[in-house]
Amino acid sequence: MINTKIIALGLALILGLVGGVRADEPAFVEPTDGIFTEQQLTNYLAATQEVVKLQETTGKAAQGASGLAALAIAGRSNQKFQAILASHNLSLDEWLWVGGKTWEAYAAIVWEQTEAKMKADLAEAAKKNKEQLDAAQAKLASYEEAQKAGTRVMTPEDRQHAITTAKERIASLNEELDQAQKDLKETTTLIDEHQVSAKEAEELAKNPPADITDPEERESYINDRKADAENARQAINDGMERQKEQQSHLDEINAQLAAAQKQAEHPEIPLTDEEKEQVKQENESAIASTRQQVEQLQESGKLLAETLEEGLKQYEQSRPQSPSQNVELLRKHLSEFAQIWKIELPKE
Repeated sequence: MINTKIIALGLALILGLVGGVRADEPAFVEPTDGIFTEQQLTNYLAATQEVVKLQETTGKAAQGASGLAALAIAGRSNQKFQAILASHNLSLDEWLWVGGKTWEAYAAIVWEQTEAKMKADLAEAAKKNKEQLDAAQAKLASYEEAQKAGTRVMTPEDRQHAITTAKERIASLNEELDQAQKDLKETTTLIDEHQVSAKEAEELAKNPPADITDPEERESYINDRKADAENARQAINDGMERQKEQQSHLDEINAQLAAAQKQAEHPEIPLTDEEKEQVKQENESAIASTRQQVEQLQESGKLLAETLEEGLKQYEQSRPQSPSQNVELLRKHLSEFAQIWKIELPKE
């Protein structure tokens, strides 16, 4: 915090002007309320600007002297300094008093700006904390609801990716289904053909052609037809086994296709027992971590509120004492004051 008494005394000592006022100069009487007028302020600012220029000029003449040393050198130009004050209707005592009160008011403005920034920073931190807490609580609620329903929590991106993947799977399974249906149809057709062949061979074995009269030749013919019937029946059996496998494959494709269609419609719903168990574990883990996050954010939000209340209370105790009229007048001429003392004002 700025010590205005040190500044005022320092200016007097540095300029070597502590010898008091001139004999023809009326004594300055400080107002009991400590309030300066706007005319006193503008006189002080104008005079001080000239004093600073005088210090800068004298500083250069002193081959690099700067800061307090330069002011001390400027103080040797007593007549010039007195002339500056006189040209602005100021005595040394009045100039020192207005200067002290001006820096006192500036300290109050800096305090207000610091307080405002502290409030803004804490308010912004509290806002972000609340946003994060709201998001965490919403996330927790979604996972708890999903756990009850036995579903998975998905972001819009995850959901769209799952739907796209399921549709690609459906297209692939439909191609596989078409081929499986063709294979089954071919096998069924072959079975039907073998059944016809077996029936024909059995019929010929029972009733060989009448023109085969030779007993040996007739017996050989009958045996050959029986063998043909047996081969056809074996082909039928092989075909039926293959037909069962193909039908089983076809059923599996249809089951996979139904699952893929469900996944495309409701990707959040797990289908198999393994998926259900995995989703349950994922939800449990997310609920536990999100609960912890909510508790941490609630605690940090409480701490921020306490910091805002207690911090501002403690900061209020260090508020510089300056009449509000002085503060508002200086605020009106703050840019002039800052320019004289090369103060960088905070951005609005």
